[in-house]
Amino acid sequence: MINLPNLKRQHKEVLEIVKYIEEKVKNNNITDNAMELAKNNNILAGKLKFHLKEEDNNLYPNLISSEDEKLREYSIEYSTEMEGIFDNFMSYKNKYNTKTKILKDESRYIKDTNKIIGNLKKRILKEDVHLYPILEKIQ
Repeated sequence: MINLPNLKRQHKEVLEIVKYIEEKVKNNNITDNAMELAKNNNILAGKLKFHLKEEDNNLYPNLISSEDEKLREYSIEYSTEMEGIFDNFMSYKNKYNTKTKILKDESRYIKDTNKIIGNLKKRILKEDVHLYPILEKIQ
C-alpha cells in the first residue's frame, strides 16, 4: 500500500533540513555552525535512509506491477536514479559527519554541499511534480 501523505511529509522534513544547511552555506556561516551542520548532515542521512526504505518496500514494488506503463517506467527510472543519489549523499555524509571534518576544508565543504543539495532538491521536485500527481489521481 502506498501512503502518499507520509511520503510527502517525509519530503517536507528532508527539505526543511536541506533549507537549514543551504542557508548556513549560502551565508558562508560555516565556522560558527560546523557542529550543527554536521548534526544536520547526520539527521538528513537518517531521514533519507528511512524514506528510501519506504519507497523500496512500498512505493516502487507497487508501481512496477502497475498496469499503467508510465508508472512502471517512472518506478524503474526513479528507483535506479535514487540509488546513485543516495550513494553519493552517503559518501558526502561520511566525509562531513563531524565538525572537524567540515572545518578541515570549508571551501570544499561548501562546494560539495551545494552539489549534493542541488541533486536532492532536483530529485524531490521530480517526484513531487511528475510522480505524486499521477498517484493522487489513481488513489
